[in-house]
Amino acid sequence: MASRKSSQGADSFEKKMARLEEIVSLMEGGGLPLEKAIALFEEGVVLSKECRGVLENTERRITLLMKGDMEVPFEDQVPVNKNEERENGG
Repeated sequence: MASRKSSQGADSFEKKMARLEEIVSLMEGGGLPLEKAIALFEEGVVLSKECRGVLENTERRITLLMKGDMEVPFEDQVPVNKNEERENGG
């Protein structure tokens, strides 16, 4: 179930990034009425903050994992070497 949550979060992140790229393209293309440009800019700022939050949270999780302060979030761990297999009864 955790992988579904991660998948949904990644999907949402990817969709937000795609929309942000679309907004940038529209604004760089020019020719937008001022009100439309401002509305797109506001949407872009919101998306940017949301994406930054996801990235910062992911960075914190990775840092904790690398320090060993957090359990590895994988349900099915495969032994890295033959010694681990023997120790785990495999």
